[in-house]
Amino acid sequence: YYDSASKAGTENELFFYVEFKENSKIVLPNFTNMLKMEKDENKVIFDFQLIKNELEKYSNDIEKCEVYYNKNIVSVKNLPDNCEEYDFSDLNKN
Repeated sequence: YYDSASKAGTENELFFYVEFKENSKIVLPNFTNMLKMEKDENKVIFDFQLIKNELEKYSNDIEKCEVYYNKNIVSVKNLPDNCEEYDFSDLNKN
């Protein structure tokens, strides 16, 4: 069985999750067009400003948000307030 959010043969650079409080009826738009990506010499940089602006409208309904990425090759900026950051490379250590 292959259980993954990615396509076979690709690498995931970033996962972003928003969890709403129980009984929340909020439906968010697709984040794909809201997440801006740029590159510098060493890293891919994801700018969350548009997502942050959208989530601020619903801050009372949000339980938490999390972002997972490999800090060796990815940087993030303008994350939503109180968003927890996790490094893929830390999660893979035994």
